[in-house]
Amino acid sequence: MNFKPGQELNNIISDNISGSGLLLEKLNNYLLNNFNEIDTEYLIPYLKKNLSEFSNIKNYLNDLENFLRNNPRRLEYFLKDVKNKSSNLAFKIYKNSFHELNKYNKFITISNSNTVIKFFEQFPMDKKNISVAVCESRPILEGRLAAIELLNSGANVKIITEAMIAKEINKIDAAVIGADSILRNGNVVNKIGSRLIAVLCKYYNKPFYVLADKSKISNTNKFIPKKKPMQEIWDGKPGKIKIENYYFEVIEKELITNIFTD
Repeated sequence: MNFKPGQELNNIISDNISGSGLLLEKLNNYLLNNFNEIDTEYLIPYLKKNLSEFSNIKNYLNDLENFLRNNPRRLEYFLKDVKNKSSNLAFKIYKNSFHELNKYNKFITISNSNTVIKFFEQFPMDKKNISVAVCESRPILEGRLAAIELLNSGANVKIITEAMIAKEINKIDAAVIGADSILRNGNVVNKIGSRLIAVLCKYYNKPFYVLADKSKISNTNKFIPKKKPMQEIWDGKPGKIKIENYYFEVIEKELITNIFTD
């Protein structure tokens, strides 16, 4: 039997703007709202195939599969438990990282990490003049969405292109990014451009921090990036110009000052 997702699930699977944490939240809410109509025998393999890039979603689906093996009639319980626990993750990460990040006023980030946004939402903006430079995050430009959220949190926000990172690093105190995966060897996978920030932070002696919950921890050292549509880079390109488009890359642990988790 071929599983055919509805439009709502298709929207989640094709979402290339939300960070992996928010994507998992959307997926769990979808399942919670539709659990009476779900055939997990076909749905779980389908989701594993289409959302394999994200360690937190892979771990979530493995946990769901194992849970249902022993509790086949308790899907709703699992989904509600995940939702309740996820509401506390951001606060735990904030609590564990604040003692160190509180030393800084000027930050740079990239992409649209829900964890990073929630960190700054809890930051005491009234006590410090906090500024965040947000990389536009080409080619999807999801950094613009993060910039709006960070502005609503009370931070002073500006958007830069990735080509401006080297110019900006001298102005910031620290870099803070999220993560799509924390590999077993301590390397981190995140949006393209993250490694550029990390290398430049190393060169200019600036701290580089990662905020991510434990569900992002992978049981492998391998990361194989998937090619994305070339039209996102140049739609209607002339001739035989080669185009490469990848969303994610590895940041070596030697470039990371610290990883804060829940």
